[in-house]
Amino acid sequence: MNIEKAPDNLVAFRSGWHMIGELELVPIMTDHAHLAALCDRLEKLADGLPGLPRPALVDDVCADLGTLSSHLPRGGRRLVEQLFARPTAEPLRTILLERIGRQHLVEAIAAEDIAAALRPLNCATRAFSAEALGYMLRSFFEVARADMAFETLALLTLGGNRLTNEANAFLVGRLSGCGSRS
Repeated sequence: MNIEKAPDNLVAFRSGWHMIGELELVPIMTDHAHLAALCDRLEKLADGLPGLPRPALVDDVCADLGTLSSHLPRGGRRLVEQLFARPTAEPLRTILLERIGRQHLVEAIAAEDIAAALRPLNCATRAFSAEALGYMLRSFFEVARADMAFETLALLTLGGNRLTNEANAFLVGRLSGCGSRS
């Protein structure tokens, strides 16, 4: 336990250790739910190829992809960093957080590429073949689903004994659903 000197000559105890409850994980799992829903939509779009998607569907999907392509950490990513911030470098923590950050960046870049391929002019002129578009879509949703599973495993690993029983069960339950379509 760390002891810090507080103002007015009071001694404050700061352990830096707090239990992580199920509710604290909601922003991360909300990010995952939005990404999983987008993956499902992209999978349906891929299943409909070589036909062209409806313009309204393209607009909706591109808007959803735009939330990923902002290159800004999503709410869940910021929360992961806050929950596992440590003053000292821990190799496993550092590696896992860096990998999650890279995953989000790769998703953002792929989202931009897919949105560009789906734009009406590109679709109408077939700037991308149906096979190429299908490959882009399938690569995105397969990798994104695997990344969500990895991030959940990382939360279980980093959380360890800090996770309440409910939070642990919540993550394990989410992990068991990561490989299936919603």
